[in-house]
Amino acid sequence: MTYEGKYFSYDLPIWEWLMDNDILYIKAEPSSMIETDSDLLADTIGSVMASIFRISDGGEFARIFRCKPEYRNNLLKMMRGDKAEEVDMDMFNTPVEDTFGARP
Repeated sequence: MTYEGKYFSYDLPIWEWLMDNDILYIKAEPSSMIETDSDLLADTIGSVMASIFRISDGGEFARIFRCKPEYRNNLLKMMRGDKAEEVDMDMFNTPVEDTFGARP
């Protein structure tokens, strides 16, 4: 990572995440593939969503990851308890090559 012209090395702990240029990176066990039905992945995604929407309980957001796409905005509104505007949840549906693969 480079910040103000200085290079910093940072090794993410397992199941931690960071965002860089609107790309989410999650570090999983290097020796295994991530399964889309993983509870650990759902929990990590929940933490990301809570951070993005500035809501304290990331555990509740893990449900969005597992929710059927057509119900995700309704679930978000129920969790926020307000009349939140529609949020583009396509990030959960967009296939990306090697999304759940191991990267060097």
